[in-house]
Amino acid sequence: MIFIDFREQRCQIPDTLQKWGIQTSFDNLKVGDYVIPGSPIITVERKEVGDFIASKESGHLDSQLYELSTNCSNPWLIIVGDIREELMRRKKDIFSYISSLMGGGLKTSPDGFGSQIQIVQVNHDFEAALAIRALHEKVSSGDLVRLPLVNKAKYSKSDRVMYILSSFSNVGEVRAREALKTFGSLEAVFGACLHGTLDKAKGWGPKTVQSMVELLREEYK
Repeated sequence: MIFIDFREQRCQIPDTLQKWGIQTSFDNLKVGDYVIPGSPIITVERKEVGDFIASKESGHLDSQLYELSTNCSNPWLIIVGDIREELMRRKKDIFSYISSLMGGGLKTSPDGFGSQIQIVQVNHDFEAALAIRALHEKVSSGDLVRLPLVNKAKYSKSDRVMYILSSFSNVGEVRAREALKTFGSLEAVFGACLHGTLDKAKGWGPKTVQSMVELLREEYK
């Protein structure tokens, strides 16, 4: 499910998402244009490049970015349009535009979440829809952990055991170490997970255990 601000009905993104089979619901969103529920919750603000430049000049952009950084744990800004054409039309300097992008991503609010804003530039709304779809799929699948490639010649068996367990969504190295200290082996950890006793390990809550159970029981397709 993706929640969409009702003002986005005038662009093609909602229809495109629906054609891909993604459930959507229009709402009066206080912050952002698209909200993808999950852990983390993703908030996306879409701006056409002309609107971005005009908002920057008026100061409205700074207020919007403050609200995103303050109220959203994982905010994104997607800018849509041909920047070269827009800058030529407005007789604006490319460095000023790039500087505003860097500042938008670098600066954080001193209040609330204080999140850094991820900024993506695309040419068309279809590409923006692809970006939102990709975010939705990664959150839905739990594909949120980045790990280094395991070099078999470099890592010990214990290192590889830690790597395997920590690669599960929302587990990480700290929880993996606690589970292995408590149960002793991957086999014992997986057994405790399936039998509902994994929460004996420090830091293992029901949501983490449930996501791991679901993955262990997932049928390979």
